[in-house]
Amino acid sequence: MTAATWIWLALILAAIALLSCYARIGKRLRCMLFTAFSGVGALGVLWILSIWLMIPISITPLTLAVSGILGIPGVLAMLIFYLI
Repeated sequence: MTAATWIWLALILAAIALLSCYARIGKRLRCMLFTAFSGVGALGVLWILSIWLMIPISITPLTLAVSGILGIPGVLAMLIFYLI
């Protein structure tokens, strides 16, 4: 299996884990929407600031999936991986 397949598999497992956590809270839809909007918003802000900060980040289906599923911690993890 390729590296992209492993990344997508890890994202699916993270989404399942987050859905199980959201189900325990009871407000599943509100938590999912807040996580997705805050993650995609953070990715957009980082993409706009990448012009001045010289960070090589782009908006692709993978980065949208990571930011939508994992939220702000996913965006910060992508930023750290880009900087390493």
